[in-house]
Amino acid sequence: MLGLTLQSGRSCKEGQSEPSALRSPVAFHALVSNPYTILKAKPEATMRKLNSFKAKARALARSGYFYGLTPLEFELSFEEGLSEAREWLDQPSTREELERLCQESRAKHKAA
Repeated sequence: MLGLTLQSGRSCKEGQSEPSALRSPVAFHALVSNPYTILKAKPEATMRKLNSFKAKARALARSGYFYGLTPLEFELSFEEGLSEAREWLDQPSTREELERLCQESRAKHKAA
């Protein structure tokens, strides 16, 4: 076990807490056995949201209701996850893919 001397002058073992321990970032990080466990849920939730947004964007592009990227982007602006997907949406390869999906689906939609 790791022994620490807190700002209050008292010693504390890893896993124990004391309000004064929070005043020192070094002591606080030493008290937390794995600081990444606290942040673990956030990246997973962000990835789920991003993947959901990507699937929604592709589904809308395949729907045949959008003649191009501009109206599709307008529709996507109301979807949850836009802030997480902004970087993905701004990539030229993504823009080309969505534009192509819109045009192909629109052509099939007109032919039917």
